[in-house]
Amino acid sequence: MKGTIKLFQVAGIPVLMHWSFGLILLLVLMEARRNDLSFSGTLWLLMLFLILFSCVVLHEFGHALTARRYQVNTRDIILSPIGGIARLERIPDKAWQELWIALAGPAVNLLIAGTLYLILQLAHLPVTLQADSETLMLNRYTILPYVLTMNIFLALFNLLPAFPMDGGRVLRSLMALFMRRWKATFVASWVGRLFALVFLGFGLYWGEWVLAFIGLFIFINAGLEYRSTRIEEMLQAQTIEDRMNRDIIRVDSSLTFSMVENLFDNHAVLYLEDPEDNITHYVITREIQGKAIPPQTPLLHVAHPIGHPLNDQLSLEIAYQIMQQRRLMAIPVAHEGFISGSLLWADMEKMMRRASLFRWHA
Repeated sequence: MKGTIKLFQVAGIPVLMHWSFGLILLLVLMEARRNDLSFSGTLWLLMLFLILFSCVVLHEFGHALTARRYQVNTRDIILSPIGGIARLERIPDKAWQELWIALAGPAVNLLIAGTLYLILQLAHLPVTLQADSETLMLNRYTILPYVLTMNIFLALFNLLPAFPMDGGRVLRSLMALFMRRWKATFVASWVGRLFALVFLGFGLYWGEWVLAFIGLFIFINAGLEYRSTRIEEMLQAQTIEDRMNRDIIRVDSSLTFSMVENLFDNHAVLYLEDPEDNITHYVITREIQGKAIPPQTPLLHVAHPIGHPLNDQLSLEIAYQIMQQRRLMAIPVAHEGFISGSLLWADMEKMMRRASLFRWHA
């Protein structure tokens, strides 16, 4: 991912740090000044932040390793100033699988908190922080109680149903047991956006900029997550045959650009055939419209080889991935070995525009 550097890799999962993670140092200095900390107190505060982000990494590995149990791989884990993100390659097939994956992260934080509680009890050290203290009192005796408290906070905060946070994913997975996943995502996304507005409002009012930024992050990503889920389900539910353009215009491959220019406005694809009437190439008209192409240019010079056309029974999801990777505006479609039409990127975009947070109906 752009703007990140690789820190390390565990269990085949790379951990990346976003450039904005450097803002943590600025945040530490601001907190140290606000609490009038000494130099040693500032170092303890920096150590606290590093320990907490180590807990965040463990939280994300909880998601990633649980997902692996259900054959869902994790691209990477990204650290930013507002936390971590485990980027799964896909949504689990079953709702209950997503439920366990979502719960695994907060469970790790509670496990860390429980372990620290036992250590502090065995060492006869204080477990709780002083409730009447308004300033940070960091030292070797208080740092572990802070870490314990923050892990409990991280677990509870992440379980808020503010999609796409863990609690929001729990909400979606529970609703997906009784309705289609995209509809469950629709509801969870709007619940998440309501929470986001609350976070944003409180953050701006009280000057808690991290909370405000989290609210903005949730608000934006709730919509993106819904759109991604909706598009995925729309693509999986259809074959190429359902969306293909059946318009087949065949022209002689020996023709020049000027001889067929009048066809460009009404036809997205022109198929070129050889003297034996075999289709060998195709021209995507939108690719060349508006370009300064000499009139006598042979069509073959601006055409694509026919290659391996996509079978019309292939999943639309696979076709979408192929067109996206190759950045094609159109691709030939075949039925029983013969060209039967074209799949147009413009038609795919038109379908995907229906994936809006303001549309409930399919």
